[in-house]
Amino acid sequence: MRPWLALLVLLSATVLAGCAAPAGSDAGKGPAKVDDGTVEAPWWPVGAWWDLRFTRESKVEHVRLANFWNDSETHHFWLGVSNRAVAMDHALHDTNPLLGRIHWNILTPHQKGIHAHGMYNFPVKPGDQFGGLMFDHEWSMKASAGEKKGALRFEGTATDGSKIQYDYDPDLQWFSFVEIKDRAGKLKLRVDVTDHGEGAKGAFYFLRGRDYYEGPKQQGTHDETFEVKEEEIPHKSLAIKIRGAASGILRLDFIDPSGAMRHSETLPAQSIDRIVEIPSPQKGRWTLRYAGTGEFQGEILGIGILEYTRTL
Repeated sequence: MRPWLALLVLLSATVLAGCAAPAGSDAGKGPAKVDDGTVEAPWWPVGAWWDLRFTRESKVEHVRLANFWNDSETHHFWLGVSNRAVAMDHALHDTNPLLGRIHWNILTPHQKGIHAHGMYNFPVKPGDQFGGLMFDHEWSMKASAGEKKGALRFEGTATDGSKIQYDYDPDLQWFSFVEIKDRAGKLKLRVDVTDHGEGAKGAFYFLRGRDYYEGPKQQGTHDETFEVKEEEIPHKSLAIKIRGAASGILRLDFIDPSGAMRHSETLPAQSIDRIVEIPSPQKGRWTLRYAGTGEFQGEILGIGILEYTRTL
């Protein structure tokens, strides 16, 4: 080898050796990332569904909820059911606290128009503590690690002593269970996810109820009035829930603000439990006329129905 070429090779090797990182160093790797168990909010595609089992005392119900709309304006998922009668029962009696609007980043359901919060405060990690307003209670919540990666468990106490616990399951992208007990330890509500998936098809419904009338337990012949108010969307119907029994001859007349008779219902002496819908009710003051010679004992509710539906 020529002397000048040998010198060039030696110099190159020296320069390269000077640029190499020392053995065992962390150079070039960047700062170490600490896994503190933080969980970010999931994203539910339209058509995602969950089969739920509701347990209240000894009563068990099964229902499928599907995400039928991602509302980018208000940042809500919309959960509906395929059976409109089930949606109506919720509008009248608030039977399914998970039906309807769900906040994107906290996955907390609305109830009766209340701006609920605090079921999940994403991003959330074990050890986080926060307040929550959901399931008709205000809670003091604490998060802890779940049994698998990405899972969390939550426990809380309400101001009246009630207890709540639920989890976040990354496979379900929601909870696998919710359990609420009163201060004495009696079960008030248990919800379990029994199946889940994507690609739901068909029509799905969510009905919101506006309480406009609740009659007294006993009524004789007279008139009562109630007002149907203007809402964000036109009312689909005025739903009349009638449950009880009449004595003698008693008729219920529903008269709209223009004076037109919109519905008349003769109440039998035997027990009655039915829902009547008056379509497209006018806003304004309505009259409910108890006519005849009888008396009614039971429940009469007048609920304005706002209907949200979509076919997937």
